[in-house]
Amino acid sequence: FISAAMFVLAKAAFNDGMSSFVFVFYRQAIGSILLLPFAIIFEGKKASRLSVVTLSKIFMLSLVGITVPLNANGLALVYTSPTMAAAITNTLPVITFFLALILRMEKLRLRTVGGVAKAGGIVFCLGGVVILALYRGPCFKLFLRHPLLSSSSQDHTPYSQQSWLKGCVLMFVCPICWALWIVFQFLLIQFETSSSNFKNHPSNSSIDLAYHQLKHLLSIFSLFIICIWEKDQTRVLEEYPSKLAFTSLQCIVSAIQSFLVAIAIERNPSQWKLGWKLGSAAVAYSGTIVTGVGYYIQAWLLEKKGPVFQAMWTPAGLILTIFCSMFLLGETVSLGSVVGGMLLVASLYSVLWGKSKEQKVAELKNESELSIEAPPSATFSKKTSRDADEDSTGNSC
Repeated sequence: FISAAMFVLAKAAFNDGMSSFVFVFYRQAIGSILLLPFAIIFEGKKASRLSVVTLSKIFMLSLVGITVPLNANGLALVYTSPTMAAAITNTLPVITFFLALILRMEKLRLRTVGGVAKAGGIVFCLGGVVILALYRGPCFKLFLRHPLLSSSSQDHTPYSQQSWLKGCVLMFVCPICWALWIVFQFLLIQFETSSSNFKNHPSNSSIDLAYHQLKHLLSIFSLFIICIWEKDQTRVLEEYPSKLAFTSLQCIVSAIQSFLVAIAIERNPSQWKLGWKLGSAAVAYSGTIVTGVGYYIQAWLLEKKGPVFQAMWTPAGLILTIFCSMFLLGETVSLGSVVGGMLLVASLYSVLWGKSKEQKVAELKNESELSIEAPPSATFSKKTSRDADEDSTGNSC
């Protein structure tokens, strides 16, 4: 619901004439103002000192995971519809799995049912994106004379094919950046966790694997070379600050980056004035609920229910966005958007089902191995007790 409302409110603000780049800056600035006091109060004393390397990593993570995708998403929303934005969100788990597969963090076994399901999810994802971008078909629209979040002067004619294709390309940049952001953070955590025992185990293979995975990912972005080791291989990355402080720092850095982007592109002073418009409501909601509260609702769900539970509810946002955009904005929904969205939802569930299937097979395999190893130990214990009885009998005799 949080993301669906954000897509609809942001689209209404853009229809009202607000710049997407200014919107992203105000959103991140409000989120930073909201998060920073809590970080200082609750975790100011526990946060470790930041080094230049850690600040560089936070800068790059903020750029790749927040600034670039949010600005691309905002600009794409100008050219497309909220339905497109909600549909593309379903590709994030699939793209993350594909990147993990390239980086050898995941395996694809086509001879198993789970492997076929994950491969099918990738195919469904590609098909859904192609249909969303290239096929429109007949459009469905509610005959509302005055949509709630649109003025009567706004034009609700269907989007041109050129603007729609441009928006699709920009929109698809967002899940790619978010997937890189997720994988990169996972590799950093894996690398730092495994390197904590490096001094005691200098030949640890898990450290070497994590380092090579990290180095392979850094080759995608040349600026990420800040994490390459020097001659002294015992040098490790300093610990990250606490989670709340780390989130606040990323939000602050992304706000600064977004300001530089907005001031370079949007030179009209009138675009920076919020006033009592739809843009003010959209900025306030996105900054407080999405950037501030939404981050911690997401973290709470991940901790309590796990990532699969959260991903399973992503298609509900697509359905809610379709109805909200039709009722509140008077948007038209094309057949291509519906079919492409259904394929993206199918790709999401296919990858999730394949992953869960492989996990169940792995758990059953571990249980069977434990059950096979159990009888010898039981037999050994029986023999030991029997020998002890015989020894006691012999001693008594």
